[in-house]
Amino acid sequence: MYNTQPKLCDPIQMLVMTELYGYNLTAIKQINTNVELETFLNTVRHHWILAAMEVGRALEEYIAHTMKRSRLRHHAQYRTDENWQKSADFSFIDREGGTVYFNVKNSTTSENSSSEGFRDSRNVLKWARYNSKKNETYWHTFPYIPGRKKLSEDGFRNYIMSEYEL
Repeated sequence: MYNTQPKLCDPIQMLVMTELYGYNLTAIKQINTNVELETFLNTVRHHWILAAMEVGRALEEYIAHTMKRSRLRHHAQYRTDENWQKSADFSFIDREGGTVYFNVKNSTTSENSSSEGFRDSRNVLKWARYNSKKNETYWHTFPYIPGRKKLSEDGFRNYIMSEYEL
């Protein structure tokens, strides 16, 4: 059965597509069905994938940069650390003194089943920034860490614009 619920484009990814690769934002915003999105993606798949990778990388950097004075540890900076083998992007010490590991995903749809199984088998939590089916962000559900309220969609957009000098 065909899913008729529209899957909307991530506004941050649209910004990257527009500013870095020169796509027409108005045309991208008019995509409002799965069929239109699929046609668009088939046309620009390479740049769409690059934009998704850029946004995912920038998301981790934004969180690490914004939370640098917190107890949050960004594991991309410590690839030789034994915690990296837990397949976690970040970790922090919770209120009870235990270490909590979690992965950051740009979208609720940006994880394949094998990486999900790998993460679940290591008791690593997942946090996603954006839900394309509901067109909403989940900053309010970011794991409890002092200072987490500094993280926001506007802050992330500003970070992207600053990093790419847009």
